Amino acid sequence: VERDCDAVLQLVVNGLKVPPSKVLLVGQSIGAGLSLQAAARCHSQVGVCNRRSFSSLASLAGWHAPRLLRLRHASTWFHLVSASIPIMVKVLGWNINSVEAWNQMRGFKWVEYAENDRIIPDSVSLVRDVETQRVVRFAGLLNEDNHNRTLTEEEREKHMALVKTALAIDDQA
Repeated sequence: VERDCDAVLQLVVNGLKVPPSKVLLVGQSIGAGLSLQAAARCHSQVGVCNRRSFSSLASLAGWHAPRLLRLRHASTWFHLVSASIPIMVKVLGWNINSVEAWNQMRGFKWVEYAENDRIIPDSVSLVRDVETQRVVRFAGLLNEDNHNRTLTEEEREKHMALVKTALAIDDQA
């Protein structure tokens, strides 16, 4: 998947000759991590919208594993699994470090974050670990899957305003 992301980005910038400043990668969840990685590896000047994603895949796996195994929160096994899974993810070469990639990016970038996200909780969310003025916080809707839900009209307007800014699109043109 990483090579595919890189190849598409290379094709757009090098093959189609689109200036990096006119390329915007929008990714959600693991796709956001992959788009950040591709941009950091290939063209740090492209724009990136990171929607509802994690600081690192290792930290996310460490958060979810003991819960998926239904281990009691204060138990020794809970803490052992929480600590060992991130190490295994890194050793296997599966980690996606979104914070590191974010810090390498020089293009227009922003984070869109949903409160009460049960897939990417706040404690392992990218928004928690990066410094940015551009954060769009979506309200957590009650009884909703706040990770995969569609945007409200107001949220979509905020998103599109940042897309226009990132690509320097003038509505008057």
